[in-house]
Amino acid sequence: MQEVALLRKPNTLREAKRICYAAVPFLTDDPRPGVLAYLTKRKADGVEPRTLENERVRLGAFYRSTGVKLDIPRFKFVLCKPEVYTQDELTAIFAKAHGRDYWLFKTALQSGLRLQELMFLEYDNLLDAGIQVTSHDGWTPKDSEERVVKVPQSLITSLRNLNRIGGNLVFPTKRGTVQNKMLRGLKRTAKRAGLDPAKCWMHKFRANFCTTLLRAGVSLQDVMHQMGHSNVKSTMRYMALLEGADLQTKIEAVWG
Repeated sequence: MQEVALLRKPNTLREAKRICYAAVPFLTDDPRPGVLAYLTKRKADGVEPRTLENERVRLGAFYRSTGVKLDIPRFKFVLCKPEVYTQDELTAIFAKAHGRDYWLFKTALQSGLRLQELMFLEYDNLLDAGIQVTSHDGWTPKDSEERVVKVPQSLITSLRNLNRIGGNLVFPTKRGTVQNKMLRGLKRTAKRAGLDPAKCWMHKFRANFCTTLLRAGVSLQDVMHQMGHSNVKSTMRYMALLEGADLQTKIEAVWG
């Protein structure tokens, strides 16, 4: 566990500890039957296969660090397509967004930054060349990959002109609560816009960013860089959203 603590981010370590502690009551001298009993109970409680697979991986990693291989088969699950906002939904959201929330949503949409990247975005990261995603204050980007995301120059100018209400952070908030604060602001905006708050979340802006670039003909390699993906498969997932719509258009053109 000490090695994991050195190599993993705090949130990842916290989640790994939670899973390990939850499995403790099921464990015996032989860890494999205990872990199987824990996962079986979780499945009986209605936990989704994707979550079960995540817990299997976490527990397997912990025991590998102690020299024990569990050899528990993977849980199979269907990887759902990313969801995006429609143009009408985006128009409604931005029409009702207030104050700094407007620029938070605009930045998420036009940069595709992850929640933590938005949380740690500093004014010093607003470059003429784009938004710099870099390590600072003990925080590192996902997969430790730094990048500069190309965005409209008008966005850089607007963000630079925001009042500095939290030191050097563009979107100041208490660490650890940023996701909840951003989500609450989005839910309130969605309600004012007449949308279903349950169908609105921050990551959808990132999906819109990716699909917009792909639809505009930006190369897959460039989109990978913009998104901060280390694996092309992560970017290819968004291609499926375009292929369905484009195929329908072609079908209508042929048979309509």
